Amino acid sequence: MSSVGRAWVLTPNATTSRDAIRDARWLAEQCGALPLVMSAAEHDRAVAVTSHLRQIVASALAAQLRDMPDSTLQLVGQSLRDMTRIAAAEPALWGDIATSNRVRWRTPSTTSRASCKTCPSPCSLATRHVKLSLI
Repeated sequence: MSSVGRAWVLTPNATTSRDAIRDARWLAEQCGALPLVMSAAEHDRAVAVTSHLRQIVASALAAQLRDMPDSTLQLVGQSLRDMTRIAAAEPALWGDIATSNRVRWRTPSTTSRASCKTCPSPCSLATRHVKLSLI
């Protein structure tokens, strides 16, 4: 996968030198990436919303298909394939991510539950599974 145009997050702490930050920025830019500097907590909140929560919702949706008969699966369209594609990712990796980010999930999942009150039932179904996964 190319780094061109992609964000590289730099999460310096109190002991990170300015030279180290400068060198990391330079390396990211040399690879065509866009260096972003933020705290580790900001990074974790951002990826909980933009990546991790989406993975859990996709996995919950895909899990609903697991025991469906072939006749039902033959009706699957491109939008469902798009929505569940990321559910094929390594389960052990996502289990570790969910466990290590457990506290950070609460705000995004609460927000998603609130926004799903007006969604059709599949969204509500997926949200119930997310809630169970996060508790």
